[in-house]
Amino acid sequence: MLVLAFDTAPDVVTAAIGHDGEPLGALALVSGREHAERLVPAIRDLVAGTGVTLDRLAAIAVGVGPGRF
Repeated sequence: MLVLAFDTAPDVVTAAIGHDGEPLGALALVSGREHAERLVPAIRDLVAGTGVTLDRLAAIAVGVGPGRF
């Protein structure tokens, strides 16, 4: 199963794509207060780097905070 996971609660935006519990790619960006501006481009970069298209994802996991975004 392919999963996209991201968290925007801390000062760092993190995102990862994994398959059956194994990471295929991950990134972390120090974003200060620019979470909204950085999250979508970060996911685009992660998708491009792993070759996984969003339509192949079985699930999306998110951190629910508390946080800035």
